[in-house]
Amino acid sequence: MLGAMAVLAISGCTHLSVVPDRSVTGTPDQALSGVPYALPMLQYDVAVSRTLTGCPEPVRIEGDAADGQFWKGSVAVELAATATPNQIAGERYLINYSKLDGALKTTNFSIEYQPGTEILKGLNVSVEDHSGEVVGNVVKAGLAVAAVASGPAGAGAATIGAGTTLLSATGAGAPKVNNYSKILPGDVVARLDALMGTPVPSLSQQALDRALKQAAADEQATRQQLIALVRANSASKTFLTCTAVAAVDVAKRGTLAATLESDGKKLKAANSALETLTKLATVRGLTKEGRTKLGDTVEQVLMLSKSVEDTQAALTAIDKRLGTADNTAWPTSFADRSVNPFSKLDGDATGKLVKLLVAAPVTALVIDAQKLADALALTSAKDLALYRTFAKPFVDAYINDDGTAKRFTSDPVFAGCSGDSAVAIAPGTCIASLTTLAAGLEAVKTDVLPDCPTGAPECRSTLAAGAQTERGDFPRQVLGRSAAPQDGLFLRPPVRAQLTICRVAASGETAGPLGCAKTAKNLVKDDKVLAPQLGQLRYFRLVNQMFSNNGLSISLTKEGAIEKFQYASSKSIAQGITAAAADAATQVAAFDKQRRDEHLKNTDPTGLLQKQIALLEAQAKYDALVADPTPDPMKAIALAQAQANVELVRAQIASLQAQTAVITARPLD
Repeated sequence: MLGAMAVLAISGCTHLSVVPDRSVTGTPDQALSGVPYALPMLQYDVAVSRTLTGCPEPVRIEGDAADGQFWKGSVAVELAATATPNQIAGERYLINYSKLDGALKTTNFSIEYQPGTEILKGLNVSVEDHSGEVVGNVVKAGLAVAAVASGPAGAGAATIGAGTTLLSATGAGAPKVNNYSKILPGDVVARLDALMGTPVPSLSQQALDRALKQAAADEQATRQQLIALVRANSASKTFLTCTAVAAVDVAKRGTLAATLESDGKKLKAANSALETLTKLATVRGLTKEGRTKLGDTVEQVLMLSKSVEDTQAALTAIDKRLGTADNTAWPTSFADRSVNPFSKLDGDATGKLVKLLVAAPVTALVIDAQKLADALALTSAKDLALYRTFAKPFVDAYINDDGTAKRFTSDPVFAGCSGDSAVAIAPGTCIASLTTLAAGLEAVKTDVLPDCPTGAPECRSTLAAGAQTERGDFPRQVLGRSAAPQDGLFLRPPVRAQLTICRVAASGETAGPLGCAKTAKNLVKDDKVLAPQLGQLRYFRLVNQMFSNNGLSISLTKEGAIEKFQYASSKSIAQGITAAAADAATQVAAFDKQRRDEHLKNTDPTGLLQKQIALLEAQAKYDALVADPTPDPMKAIALAQAQANVELVRAQIASLQAQTAVITARPLD
């Protein structure tokens, strides 16, 4: 029985067994045992587009031989991105549920996954230990065996349980009019007004001719004055230009964008008017005039809608010719933080954009926009008015309506695009410099896990493998990705995170986080989403010891946040031990009483005397048969029976005497 008790003690503890799921079989016909589960991981479907939106262009100062000698602008690429978050399977683990089984256990294990995935949604485990009942059954069996071994009365009763330890357990803002306005062309009148500062007076034809000739000469002088001003605020540079087709598309794209903006505003106003008329018609009804107005407004909305749709389609077609688009899933692995596959274009995409540029660079005077704007702002109002008579769009590009200079920012120096960079001019290098992106996934500041200085009482320090905290044994650090099985479940509750995709800083730009230009915007919408992979890995231990009943129930959101947690222990170990011990003791006491009663009964003097008399009678009968000399064939049988009876009575007497000796004898050890 003691051996059986030892087996119970050894087999009385079971537990969850969880290991990282890294294994694959060598051949398709092999299978892996265990229940797999995965922790969620945030992954984005990222769409990135890169579109040529700027080309160096020659400046047009109409009517002058110097047109085209000045250039403005540079090669520019517009970057755009969208990111759609998804939760996919990340870290994977394997549960060996058979480790919960035991000879003394009844187990209930169930697992639930997020639909269509192996991402853990919920787990329910309960283990009930039956050591108490088994101990009782073992005691009963032992007593029964002892009863058989000790005969009809009590030697076993005197020795069972004496001094024996059965169990042990441990516990975790208007134009001029003059009298010649109906004779001279409007543009000539405007120029004369600007040159003379007053409306053109009534003149003779000869005087008028002289005035016109003088006006033309003055205009030419003014034009040369403007050209000299532009030249003084330009510098000779070598740079890449766009192909003629690409330049036309870029210019058309700008025109279409302006049209779309204008028509969009008109459509918004028309929609509001239509909604108002519709409400009035519903409440008051419609007059004839009202019906006409409503019909006209509907027609306007339809025409503007068609214009907007056509403009959008034209822009889409141009963007397709001028750019590239690609889709990428990122992060691709649990450890991805900033390394990403869409940082640079692939060969085909790079080649498409490179073909939009002229391979041979151009050397010409490039206008310094801010310097020219500041110089024009210092020009007299009369001169500005004269400049606007022949080059209004040009002047308006640099000067506001109130005569102040517009503000410009200096373009970054992109490698390979111009002679300003230290790298040789080359279309491929230029495109790479313009389109290189960086990406990063970071926890928002309020959710960043704390760094704990040594000895800080408010949080635990980073621990070495297998070490304990400075504040005691809880929480214990557990290796979550080691090959050794652990006695519990691993979860990683998420933290809020932000995705950043931005252009990498060019030469001379101040770099910010991720190496991006500090002035570069985040290309994706700044939504805070839950990122499980940035959270702290947590460990939920489940061990069922002897004499204990316990269970673990966990429910998770699709992002891995703990929605519900329950740990139940319906019976304490001490309760189980004492109940089993009490049951065993009760059974032993009952057995002892039974055996003692039998002993007292069998050691009654009268009973012993009767047995001794029976012995004498049996012996006398035997002796008589031996002394009888008469031949009898049945005599041998009678003698055998008589002798057997003698020995049987002797055995009963000897057994009674031995039991008495065991009970009354003084123990020597």
